[in-house]
Amino acid sequence: MRLLFLLSLMVTLVAAFFAAMESRTLWSLTEETKNVYQKKADIADYKQQLNSHPFTTVEKISQFSESGFFERAIPNWQSSRSYHLFNQITLPENDNGQSLSAWLAETRLYINAQERHIDQKIEQALSKNKESLFATFCAYMLLVAMTWSSTYIWHRLRMNVLLNKLVESNLYLKKKQADLTKANAIMGSILEDLNAEKKRSSFAKINDQRLTLVAKYSDDGLIGLDENGDISSWNPKAEALFSKPESTMLEKPFNVLFDDIDNHKICNAIRTLSAQAPHKSITVKWLSTESPTVHYLEVSITGLFSDNTIVGYSVIVRDVSNRIREIEQLKLLIEATPNAIIMSNEAGQIIQVNGHAEKSFGYTKHEMLALKIEDLLPSELAKNHQQLRHSYLQNPKIRRMGTNLALQARRKDGSFIFVEVGLAPVRLNDQWYVISAITDISERIEAQKKLTEFNHSLTRKNREMEQFVYTVSHDLKAPLVTIAAFSRSVKKILGDSCDERVIHKVDRVIANAAKMEDLITDLLEISRVMNRPLTLEAFSLDGAVKDVAESLEEDLRACTVTTDVNPELIIKASRPQIIQCLQNIIGNAAKYKRDETTATIHISAVAKNHNIIIRIKDNGTGIDKSLHERIFDIFERGDVDQPGTGVGLAIVKSIIEKHGGTITLESAVGVGSTFTLTLPQMDIHNNDEI
Repeated sequence: MRLLFLLSLMVTLVAAFFAAMESRTLWSLTEETKNVYQKKADIADYKQQLNSHPFTTVEKISQFSESGFFERAIPNWQSSRSYHLFNQITLPENDNGQSLSAWLAETRLYINAQERHIDQKIEQALSKNKESLFATFCAYMLLVAMTWSSTYIWHRLRMNVLLNKLVESNLYLKKKQADLTKANAIMGSILEDLNAEKKRSSFAKINDQRLTLVAKYSDDGLIGLDENGDISSWNPKAEALFSKPESTMLEKPFNVLFDDIDNHKICNAIRTLSAQAPHKSITVKWLSTESPTVHYLEVSITGLFSDNTIVGYSVIVRDVSNRIREIEQLKLLIEATPNAIIMSNEAGQIIQVNGHAEKSFGYTKHEMLALKIEDLLPSELAKNHQQLRHSYLQNPKIRRMGTNLALQARRKDGSFIFVEVGLAPVRLNDQWYVISAITDISERIEAQKKLTEFNHSLTRKNREMEQFVYTVSHDLKAPLVTIAAFSRSVKKILGDSCDERVIHKVDRVIANAAKMEDLITDLLEISRVMNRPLTLEAFSLDGAVKDVAESLEEDLRACTVTTDVNPELIIKASRPQIIQCLQNIIGNAAKYKRDETTATIHISAVAKNHNIIIRIKDNGTGIDKSLHERIFDIFERGDVDQPGTGVGLAIVKSIIEKHGGTITLESAVGVGSTFTLTLPQMDIHNNDEI
């Protein structure tokens, strides 16, 4: 059984590892599917924008060119045929719209090709998702089954230990009872011989000596009583048991040793003795005057008869405290078992239950002892249970039920609970008994239902979030582009002769529209960072820093930038996202510089304790200590007078945490800031997605 438990535990650990790996694969595939659907939505937006935009004037064609459509819809479009055809577009009145039609046809052809490619990727992703979902479900089912199997086997091990102790105690009790009966018979025979020989022979003295020797070296307390119940003899073992010498007990009533309750039991036992049934055994308690410990004594009384007339009593007293305490401990262990324990006989009659069984089924102990096992089953199962019980007793063995199916049990109030049942057969007194260990798994069944409902709810929320992102992209950004374009047209029409206040208000409309467009773009970017899977690759961190410095060349023209990055330091991460983090932090350092000093930016990176630690230090305006905890929150800005949306550092934090890293800030106003990025150092030999 122990080997089975170890094997079950090992299989459980393997199942847990397999479930974790399958969950990770399913998560990656889900994120990949979201990304593909995002691309499909983007293509739909491109087609909508292309079809809905009027190309009737040079201004409208210019507006379309400035909308950023080509950079988003056609990668490397300046080298494409669409770019060439777009530059040849003339007004419809010049060539009857032929150049415009040619460009639209070419662009739609390219976008349709992208859409067909995306549809193929969607089909592939859905197929992989189904396979991974099935594998994950199987893994978790195996994990649940093995977990409860290990738990059950562990409980069975405990139950077997308890049952073995109980059987050993019963065997010990039977053996001691046989020894006691034999000793009583011997003692009675000796006393009868002694009395007879005293009356009719000259060998009374020899018999007295023999009786004295037996009493002196006996392991039990031997006490002789006359016909009135007064003590006539008292051996050394009796002195040790009761801590009273023989001289103080002779001719005293035997019942002075016990309290009223036990005296009543002893008197009743003596009254029931007869020549046909001269022996009686009872268990009494005795509290020593020298110690508060309670002793359990087994008192065996044998009547000595002469022609059906009582002439005395032979009493054997044995200390059975240890045996009684062991039995009580076994009962306490069974009572403390966190499962409902029910013991039934071959007829299915319940003969023993613990407190947990009373609580689980709502019956009192006396009520359950009047029931049969069938009374605790649903009516459709109770009909055939007698036949199943007989079949089981033909080949009794340890058996588990309810693991792979929803097994129900009926409570006193008529309600049902889901249970798992372990059966263990026990052979006592040539009869079979069945011990049922019953575990209430109703909470687990309910938790599984809630988990399923939560997964459905999570899937629905994800779809709603994707729809929200699409709405932000199309329904909010497009009107802003239109507002900005119309505002510029209005400003152009008004010209320099218009009132400066009107021009100022138009400029504010254009600036606010641009700011709102930047804010929406940043929100979309942080959404993509949070939802897209990471494509990990190994790359040189020094090369990435150089690319960032080159991309921010204009912003860093007035700054002194120094680096301390080992060219051989390789990091495994998403290169575009790490570059984006560096761009945001270094760009902020250039933006928030102090006017009276030359801005200095120092970038360093080291490998330490299985982590890559990147530090960007500047001598800029710094960030107030009260903002250190909130500066990474979305829309939180250190200086509201500077341009920006307050989303850049939130994007940085999302990227770093998605890589499993952390970002910290050390800053003081007027001194500068130091951002520390800590990323786990992963195996650079494998490229994968997380």
